[in-house]
Amino acid sequence: MRVSSMFARPFELVYRWRKKPAAAIPLWPAAVGYLSRRYRYLFCTTDELRHIPRFDGTIIVDDDDPSFTAEHLALLNYPNVAVVVTPTELLRQRLLKEGLRKPCLVIPSGVDFSSLDPTRVASIRRRLKDDETRLVVGFALPRIYTNEDLGAEAGEKALRSISFLCGAMEMVWEEMPDVELWLMGRPSRSVRSYAKAHSQVKLLGYVRHSDVLDYFTNFDIAVYPRLMDVGGRHSIKLLESMACGIPVVSTDVSESFLVQESGAGLISSGVEDFAGNILRLAKDATLRERLGQKGREFAKPFNWDVLAERYRREVLDVFAP
Repeated sequence: MRVSSMFARPFELVYRWRKKPAAAIPLWPAAVGYLSRRYRYLFCTTDELRHIPRFDGTIIVDDDDPSFTAEHLALLNYPNVAVVVTPTELLRQRLLKEGLRKPCLVIPSGVDFSSLDPTRVASIRRRLKDDETRLVVGFALPRIYTNEDLGAEAGEKALRSISFLCGAMEMVWEEMPDVELWLMGRPSRSVRSYAKAHSQVKLLGYVRHSDVLDYFTNFDIAVYPRLMDVGGRHSIKLLESMACGIPVVSTDVSESFLVQESGAGLISSGVEDFAGNILRLAKDATLRERLGQKGREFAKPFNWDVLAERYRREVLDVFAP
C-alpha cells in the first residue's frame, strides 16, 4: 500500500490471511464477502481490484498503478466505488479519457522522512566506500536484469533492464574510470556476471524500504535510466533521491516530470546524452550541490505525515466519514 497503514487497520486480519500458505488463499474471497457484512467501507489498492464485486459497502480505490484495460476501468466504475485516488494529474487525465466515470482525486505518493537515520548513513558509508574520493552513481529496483534476460515475453524484465545504464556507464568509465555504480535490488545471473567483469560495480542486493534513504544519501548521483514510458506514474525512487538531496540524471519519460518541475536534475535524450550528463555532474561538485538542494526543497511537501493528513481530509472525511 502506498498510504499509511492506518487506513487499512479495519482489514488487518484479511491482509494477514494473505500471508498464509497457498492452500489458504482461496478463503480470501469469502473473507471479503464476510467483512462486507461487518464493515461499511473498503479501502482498496490497485492490486486488489478483483475483490471489488464481493464487497457490498462503499469502496475507496487508491489506484497508483492503473493498467487502463477494459476490465480495470469496469471495476473502477463499479456502482459502490465512491472515489478513485491516483498519484499524478497525468494518470487522472488518462483514466478520465479511458472512461472513468467516478470522482477522481490526485494525491501524490510520498516519502517517509522519519526513516532517514544519520547513524545508519555513516555506517553504510564506512562499509561500502573504500575511497571517499570516488563518486557513486546509484540506482535501485526490486529486481535487476539486463537485455540478456529478455525473452519473447519481456514484460517487467524489459522495464527493469539496466543495459542502457551499463552502456552509459561504460562511456563514463572511458573518461572517469573510478566512478562507482551501486545497484540496489536482487540481481539476475547476467547482472552478477556484469558486476564480476566490472570492478566499479557494487551489487547491494535487496534493501529494506526502511533503509533505502540511508543508502540513497550515500549516492553522489542518482540515475533513472528507464526507456519504457509507463504513462506518468509517480516515481517514488525519483522523489526519494530528491529528498536525500541527490541530483538526478533521467531519461526523457513521462515520470521525469518530477525532475523537470523541481529542477533537481538533468534530462537525457539518449545514451550518449545520459553519459554526458553523468560526467557533467561528476566533474562539478557545485552543480551537484545546487541541484540536490532544489530536489530537497521540492520533496518537503511530499512527507507522508503531510500527505496522510491530506488523505484523511480530502478522501476519508468526505467519502468515508
